[in-house]
Amino acid sequence: MFDWFGVLCSKVFQDWVDQNTLDSEGLRKLRNLADQLDLGRISLDAFYDSIGSAVNKPGLQCGAELYSMVRVDEEMSEIVRQLRKRHVVSVLSNIHVEFLAKILSDHPDINPDVVMTSSELGALKPDPLIFERARERLRVSFGDILFIDDSEANVIAARQVGMVGLLFTAPSALKTELKIQGIL
Repeated sequence: MFDWFGVLCSKVFQDWVDQNTLDSEGLRKLRNLADQLDLGRISLDAFYDSIGSAVNKPGLQCGAELYSMVRVDEEMSEIVRQLRKRHVVSVLSNIHVEFLAKILSDHPDINPDVVMTSSELGALKPDPLIFERARERLRVSFGDILFIDDSEANVIAARQVGMVGLLFTAPSALKTELKIQGIL
């Protein structure tokens, strides 16, 4: 089970925030909006309009900027393709389902078997509830799930519910670890 942003893809929202000047209050508001989006409590269009207001840009422009920053990691795509030969590969990400669906439709080279988003599952990582709902969807025990994320807090939370958690640092390090464990 892979995280999306920071593992399989660039950190789009963080990259966008870094390119737009925000004070600490504006940044706090944007993070709150992102959480509301990721929980499915606001639409993508409402999110784009809200962040556009914060940086004095049209919402549609903000959405286009965010999407233009999507960079699917080719090395990770290859790892996913190799894993899919012997394993069910899933994604669990704090993201709105519509945004991820668009990315996946435009990047068929990375094709997980199961995609689960926080907006569908109604919880954000590292909340244990999202891991429980993901486990139920996969119909396996926690111990049968290898969870790969670039957030140490998310990996710790996954381990606390019984998943095998790996902190992602780079594709080469992950590939080595997967080979050591006999997974790849």
